[in-house]
Amino acid sequence: MPTLTLSLSTSYAGNMKPGNETAFGNALQVVSAAGGLGTSALTLVQSTTSASPQGRNDRGSYTFSFSRAVSNLTFTVTDVDSNSGDFDDVLELTPGYVEQSRGSAITSDNNGPNGTQRYYNTSPNNALNDVSSTAGNIRVRYAGPISSFTITYWNWANQFSSGVDTNQGIFLSDLTFDYKPC
Repeated sequence: MPTLTLSLSTSYAGNMKPGNETAFGNALQVVSAAGGLGTSALTLVQSTTSASPQGRNDRGSYTFSFSRAVSNLTFTVTDVDSNSGDFDDVLELTPGYVEQSRGSAITSDNNGPNGTQRYYNTSPNNALNDVSSTAGNIRVRYAGPISSFTITYWNWANQFSSGVDTNQGIFLSDLTFDYKPC
C-alpha cells in the first residue's frame, strides 16, 4: 500500500527571499503554538530586499502537494496582521475553498489575480500576538478531491520606516483531511 505523503515547494518573485533578512533560507519552522489554537504550526517567513515596498511584485508562494488526492481538507492560516512602516500581510489561496471562519481583524476583497479573493488586516497598523491572538486567523475547507493548494502572500505596506526589518511571517495550523488508502 503506497504511503500518503505531503510535500512543500516554495517560490519567490521579485525581491522576496525565504527567511528573515539576516538568516535567508530559514523560511519554514515549526512552532509549538500560533493563532490562539493551542496546536503547533508551520511558520512561513519571508523578507524583501527592496528598499521600498513593491506590493505583489515581491511575493512568496508555498505549494502543498499530496501524493494522491484528499478530501475535506481544512486548515487555518494565522497571524495575518500589519505594522505601519514595516509589514501589511496580504494572503491569497488557491480557489475552490469555502471560508469556514475569519478573525475579527481580517477583511477581504476580490481584487487578487483573475478576480480571486485576497485577505488582509482591517487596519494598516494592527500587529497581533503570534501565539495567542485569533483575530488574524482564516480557516478554510476544500471539499475535494484535491491534490495541492498554494498560499501566496506579500507585503502591502505603503513604505518602510528607517531601520525596520523587512521580514513577515504567517502560520499554517490545524490541517486535517480525509483520504482512502489504496
